[in-house]
Amino acid sequence: MDPSAGRCAAPPPPYTGSNNNSFNDKKLPPIQQQNAPPFLSSPSSSLQPPPSHTKLACLSLHMSDRIRLLNFHPLNFHPEHIRIITDVVRANAVKGVQDVRLYDQSTEIKLAGYPWISGGYRPLPEDRVGAIKVMIAMLKTLYDLGWVVQFASDIWRKGSLDKDSLIMRYTHNIPPPRPTSHWLGVSFDSSNLLSIVNAPPSLGAAVATHFGDDKVSSHKPAFPGEKREYYEIKFRGHPWRPSGTEAVKSRLLILGLLEVLEEHAFRLYTAIDQGDSEGSGSDTWYCCRDEDWVEGMTVY
Repeated sequence: MDPSAGRCAAPPPPYTGSNNNSFNDKKLPPIQQQNAPPFLSSPSSSLQPPPSHTKLACLSLHMSDRIRLLNFHPLNFHPEHIRIITDVVRANAVKGVQDVRLYDQSTEIKLAGYPWISGGYRPLPEDRVGAIKVMIAMLKTLYDLGWVVQFASDIWRKGSLDKDSLIMRYTHNIPPPRPTSHWLGVSFDSSNLLSIVNAPPSLGAAVATHFGDDKVSSHKPAFPGEKREYYEIKFRGHPWRPSGTEAVKSRLLILGLLEVLEEHAFRLYTAIDQGDSEGSGSDTWYCCRDEDWVEGMTVY
């Protein structure tokens, strides 16, 4: 497969999610505030416990080109969120969106091209870089709307079609998410390539410097000056396919990478298996930097 060249569309202006919610914020009448604690009150007490849960939704990846959004507007709860997410995908997809349709109880977005291809090629195919940029845009937009990833999981046995589903929780005002200023994706490709998509200018070189020439074979920006630019680091050996004691050394690489990311204020937000290769795929990391971070502040 040889995807044609193209450019990512400019990201849309940030959306501001509504602060309205359906949670019960009513205060107790003064007389009830002086009564016994709830667990000692009589059954006839009008005291009602606060909600014990928030709304959950699912963002899932399918086949080689599909995104499905499930339960992002239950019972007409913020129905505009589906439109906002769809608009963000349209604005950031390298080759555009072919179709948007209802698929059972979900909204399905079909991307042009093959975005969920594996990252085993060098340089990374346009579709692969574009897929990471689309995911960055979706995660940031959902985060700004109040939808935060609880976990990514794959419990379905679909062979080479297996990809993660993201379970998300709506969190506005309980408490709201921390504002973020920059998002990036980290892709582990082939057997020894590290690709950082949407990296700030100093980060890629800082990662390479941290490991030094004894571990790094080469490092450089890929496609400089183009919108699909990313930073590529090639390690010596095959750390992503280790054998023997190399399995220990490869994990030390991961710890070192996390240290450098944190030094530059990036925290790991989630890791997603979004490739299409059975048995040979690896997660893509998505990291974000808090807006109020200053040098020396702890990142976690």
